[in-house]
Amino acid sequence: MNMYIIFLINLFLNPGNYIFSRIGDLIIVWTGFNLSLLGMLYIIINTFRYYLNKKIKIINQLNDYSYGVYIIHFIVMGAIALPLRNAAIPSILKYIVLALLTFAASNLIMHFYKKIKILTVI
Repeated sequence: MNMYIIFLINLFLNPGNYIFSRIGDLIIVWTGFNLSLLGMLYIIINTFRYYLNKKIKIINQLNDYSYGVYIIHFIVMGAIALPLRNAAIPSILKYIVLALLTFAASNLIMHFYKKIKILTVI
């Protein structure tokens, strides 16, 4: 990784000046980049395998609600976006608020729908 960074910085800061040769430097940068990606992929896979591959109640609930959320999220997003349209806040903040409120509202709607559905069946 350090070799990749050294050669990449050299390519940007000293264009036309190579440590070994043009093709040698490019091969080292290409190889270092791909090895860095492979290392990151290994870290991500192991992180998910060891730490995020557990049975968690809230994850199972969100999984149960996912199809219903998929169906209703567009309507919920529209209902939340209309009041935000003329709000005097930056656009990126509007986007973040819209995404978080849509996620929360859609999952809450599905939660209450499932609870009411269970109560009416009993």
